[in-house]
Amino acid sequence: MSQFHLPGNIRYSFLLLNSVFLVSGAVAIGTMVYFLLQPFARRNVVLTSDIVTGALACGCVTAAIALLGYIGYAKALSHSMVMVGYCWLTGLLQVGEIILGAFVWFRTLDIRSDYYPKWQSWSEELRQNFQDFSHCCGYFNASDFAAPSDQCPSTVSLDDLDANTQPLTGCSEDLQIYAADYLQDMYTVIFCFVVIAFIAMFAGVLLYLSCRDLKRYMRTTEKLVRLRNDP
Repeated sequence: MSQFHLPGNIRYSFLLLNSVFLVSGAVAIGTMVYFLLQPFARRNVVLTSDIVTGALACGCVTAAIALLGYIGYAKALSHSMVMVGYCWLTGLLQVGEIILGAFVWFRTLDIRSDYYPKWQSWSEELRQNFQDFSHCCGYFNASDFAAPSDQCPSTVSLDDLDANTQPLTGCSEDLQIYAADYLQDMYTVIFCFVVIAFIAMFAGVLLYLSCRDLKRYMRTTEKLVRLRNDP
C-alpha cells in the first residue's frame, strides 16, 4: 500500500505550524530563564515569580507537546491516537495560557493600591533599581519605604521633605504607568501564544482527519481488491 499517501499540503502545513509551535515554547523557556537569572532587574517589580513560573511551565509543556506532534506525524497512519492526544493536550494548554493571561490582566485593574504592599516586601536591591531608573524615592514619598541610594538618602523625615525646595517624588505614579504598560504587553504576548497553539491544534485535527479518511479509503480498496481476486 505504498501508493497511498497523505496530501502534501496537509503534511507540510502541519510540520511548519508545529515547528512554529515548538519555537514559541523554546522562546518562552529561554525568556523566562533569562528573567530568572536577573532577579533585581526593574521589570521584576511587575514580572513576579508566579508569572515567570507559570509562563515557564507553559513553555515547557508547549515544547513537549510539539515534540509529541512530530512523533504523531511520523506514526500518523499506524498510531493515529497519538494525534488525538496531541490535539487534546494543545487544547488544555490553551486553557492554561488563557488562565495565565487573565491572571495578568486582573493585575492591571488596581495597580496603585495592589502594589503598595508588594513594594514594602521587595528587597532593597529591587526597590533601589526601580528608584534609580525612574528617578524617584519611596512609594508615595521619600519617607515611604525608600531604599537608600545616591539620590535617595537613608533617612528622610516629613519635615525634611517640607524643607526641601525640590522634594523627591514617590515612585507610585511611575510604577503605575510602568506596570500598566508592561502587564498589557505581557497578556498581549500570552494571547498571541494562545493563537499559535490554536492554529497548531487545528493543523493536528486536519492531519488526524486526513489520516482517518485515508485509512478508510485503504480498507475499502483492500476489500475491493479481495473481492475482485476471489473466484
